[in-house]
Amino acid sequence: MSEWQRAAHCANGSCVEVQQAQWRKASFCSGGQCVEVAEVGSSVLIRNSNRPDQVLAFTHEEWDAFVKGVKNGEFRF
Repeated sequence: MSEWQRAAHCANGSCVEVQQAQWRKASFCSGGQCVEVAEVGSSVLIRNSNRPDQVLAFTHEEWDAFVKGVKNGEFRF
């Protein structure tokens, strides 16, 4: 789970806070290309380690359905 960080400049007690994603790499990587996932608030984020600026966001319900589908073999070609 990620931690909240407060912006460096606050005015009159009004501050912006953001969460920094704690990325985890998949246990299987090929040629330095890895899938990474992170949980931030109510979202599950996924990205390719070679393109960290391109992030997909899913709800926990969407993520759980995806993982269930993978385990059930629904994505085999």
